Amino acid sequence: MELHENLYQLGISFGRDVFDDADGLRAALDDFLDEGAASTGDINLLVDAVRLGSFRWMVSTIESGAEPARAIESAGDLLARDRGSADVAGSRWACAVLGFAVGKVTDTDVRRYRTQGPPPPPQAQPASTSPAPPPMSPTMVPPPAAPQSASAPGTQLAGQPAPAFSAPPPAGPAYSQPQPPVWSSQPTPPPPAKKKKGLLPLLIGVGIGLVILAVVFGVLKLTGDDDKDPGAEPDDPKSGETTEVTEDPLDLDFIAINERYSALGTRVTTGQSECLEGELLSGQTESLDCTFPQGTLNLTTYDTLEELEAARLREVNTEIGGRYAKAASGVVFSFAPEGATPTLYWDNDSALQSGLYEASSATVEVGALASVFQSVGSQVQYPEGLTDPDLTDFADLWVRPNQCDRIQTLARGELEESLCKARKQIQVYVGKFENKAAMIAYRQTRLRDSRRDGLILNPPDWTYGDGPVEGRLADSYAEGDRVLRYWDLNACLCYMEAYYPTNDLQALTDWWVDPRPQG
Repeated sequence: MELHENLYQLGISFGRDVFDDADGLRAALDDFLDEGAASTGDINLLVDAVRLGSFRWMVSTIESGAEPARAIESAGDLLARDRGSADVAGSRWACAVLGFAVGKVTDTDVRRYRTQGPPPPPQAQPASTSPAPPPMSPTMVPPPAAPQSASAPGTQLAGQPAPAFSAPPPAGPAYSQPQPPVWSSQPTPPPPAKKKKGLLPLLIGVGIGLVILAVVFGVLKLTGDDDKDPGAEPDDPKSGETTEVTEDPLDLDFIAINERYSALGTRVTTGQSECLEGELLSGQTESLDCTFPQGTLNLTTYDTLEELEAARLREVNTEIGGRYAKAASGVVFSFAPEGATPTLYWDNDSALQSGLYEASSATVEVGALASVFQSVGSQVQYPEGLTDPDLTDFADLWVRPNQCDRIQTLARGELEESLCKARKQIQVYVGKFENKAAMIAYRQTRLRDSRRDGLILNPPDWTYGDGPVEGRLADSYAEGDRVLRYWDLNACLCYMEAYYPTNDLQALTDWWVDPRPQG
């Protein structure tokens, strides 16, 4: 994927207003682009196009009805002049790339200005110091081949009749001397007299053979009957039939169920009214459906570990409203999206078993399912606080980790989320993301809020003293006339948000600089 295509994806992922602010754009490019996707000079050129206003002027001109090509040229000339640069072609290219990112310029325009320069001599490779284009990816469409006016010697164009060739000789042995054919082209039928003469002996022989077999069969039958014990019971006509083996009925007694599913919990049927045999699906060896006052519990045993992992993927996700923990034996995950029926899933790898609580309606709190789960004695503990070591170390710089309570996640792509107490009635949220893309997506929402409220920093970074940049920082106003500060840690994929009870940004900043979490 080329740079202008990357910027188009950036606009889709984070919103096209990311191109309205130069500092925010630089931060977004640093976060979004892979290493080596753009040179430092290209990034500086793009940021300057936004900072100096040439990009915004070009967009306004196109929206007023001007031809995009002319708008690109004029904006590029303006950018080169303001930067004091003689690289007019590069400036036009930068404007074209940004125009493509917001849907105002075509791919053809971007490539035209990127490759603009003195025409190369015919049939010669133009000298260039720019890096070679990347190898074509499967998603790139190769340029159409030039039409041919005449076919080359020995080739055939599509749609033209094939050249005439002499017909090959008929299939046959490739000998120099002709061989007599195996069959005549007009075979002569055998004489009728010979056919009749050979048929009569054959019929006589078959008849004699049948008579001999009948006699032998009768003798054997009589001999067999004589060998039988006169007092023996007559043969059972159904003795050769196979009888079906019926399986024992599934034991649904609570004691038996607790024994079979002891890997999921020592008292897995706690709180259940009854358990019935459930519908077996592919890859399952047993399925039970149990009921309790707040909903149902499904207990399942699987054929293989692959089937168990497939079931886990169906139930566990990183959407908003999840609470997840992983142990050596398996995982536990509760899910309570807004307005939907909550669920709680857990499993055991070695036993190839899983349990799934499902509330009877959306009015049932996920905490009710967690209470039932915590009473079964599972080896996997339901998460109540911080569990990730890196997140715990990050939070410890500003709050006391033992004063953090685990909650359902508040952002897409999170693995865990907790609400912590801090002094001055400050509420602090801490969370960890599944991957870098998820953290960047959430980060950009906070940077946009900061630009909206006029609180964006330049640059929006934070460090430990004079050390390297650790992550991004953004201040903004929240609901209820409060101010909040967002900051994250790149190495951990973690973030924190502190909400001050009023809109006193200076007081929040003072706490952030000197939180004294152990005081």
